[in-house]
Amino acid sequence: MTVPGGVPWPAATGALRADGGRATLYLHEGRPYCADRVGGPSLEDELARRGEVDRGRWQDAARRAPTAVGEELVRSGTTSRRVLRDILHGRVVGAALELVQAAGRASMEEGDRHPVGPVVSFALDKVLAEARQCRDDLAAVIRTVPSPDAIARLARTLGLGQPEVRLGRDEWEVVAALGAGRSVRDIARILGRSELTAARLLGPLVETGLVVLHESPLPPT
Repeated sequence: MTVPGGVPWPAATGALRADGGRATLYLHEGRPYCADRVGGPSLEDELARRGEVDRGRWQDAARRAPTAVGEELVRSGTTSRRVLRDILHGRVVGAALELVQAAGRASMEEGDRHPVGPVVSFALDKVLAEARQCRDDLAAVIRTVPSPDAIARLARTLGLGQPEVRLGRDEWEVVAALGAGRSVRDIARILGRSELTAARLLGPLVETGLVVLHESPLPPT
């Protein structure tokens, strides 16, 4: 896969954007290390929402090391490389999914960098393999959660064959984000996750009957 001008982007440093996509994948010497999405939470916002790095500490690190915020956060003991790896991995794979869906058609802004810097990075071939798996998983997710505009809310009662439901941490976060009923898109925004991740988390809750999906708007209660 190449960018305009025939430059092989797997060896590039810069910002890669899939044609027609909303995500930006940042590469350092061919290895993805961060991603952003138009309309999605910034990395700073996601770290703050998860209680890992408050905005004041991010801004302090950015003043001290404007092109290597991640390394500065690790050096100062504010967070760990493992925590950053977990969060950055999800963002990177989500952006790579757009590249896979666009069959590699993308443009590169060479030299463009994310302020977090390559504090951790990932093998491009493995990221693309995960993105292809996400693409395949997406078909299954769509069967249960067909649209990010669908409104999700808790069911009034559980089915007769479902006397109890056990929730993991991620599922509980989804349930807590529902309120009186929100779209999948809004749930993703509140959780700081991609729409695909939010839909994937909602899927089992819909299948067990704990959550009901409606077309917008919600029917009257």
